[in-house]
Amino acid sequence: EIAVDQTEMWMRRFVHRGAVSGIPEYLHLGGWQMPNVADLDVNLSSICRGLAKAAESGVRLLVTPETSLTGLFPKHAVTRRRQPIQQAERKLRRFICDLPNAPYILVGVPTWQSVPGHQIKQTRYNTCRLYDPDGHIVLTGSKIHSCESEFWHGYRLNEFEVDGVPIAMHICHDSRYPDTWTLP
Repeated sequence: EIAVDQTEMWMRRFVHRGAVSGIPEYLHLGGWQMPNVADLDVNLSSICRGLAKAAESGVRLLVTPETSLTGLFPKHAVTRRRQPIQQAERKLRRFICDLPNAPYILVGVPTWQSVPGHQIKQTRYNTCRLYDPDGHIVLTGSKIHSCESEFWHGYRLNEFEVDGVPIAMHICHDSRYPDTWTLP
């Protein structure tokens, strides 16, 4: 039985014709749900607990909520101060590096970038960072359709691979726009 958009269909037989894609049939994916708290230490501790559980379970990609490192508080100091965020991120990267069987992990974090033509020196983005099992940053993907006026819009599709499986990442509100999930 296959169900898509509340429409069910029964198949008696499935036939695949053509060359095999080479894409693995599955990826052990985990999600870590956590409270939305404006406290870097509390959030970092929660993310590390999730990483440890994911590593024990053999998860290859762990996904955390939007702005999981800071909480979704665009006007609060916790998302405006770069230095404490960077310190927390360094601690996270060390934890990942030291964790046996660490998975890839997506962590929500604000980032800043110089943008020609913007009136402010550094433009802030609502991003999700992908870290590999060694704690290296693989991708920093910005929310494309930001609905928070304090964060600027991203302008690229956020695509990557884990263990040969292609993945397109969306952040919250992005899922309401067909371009972000049909183009990949």
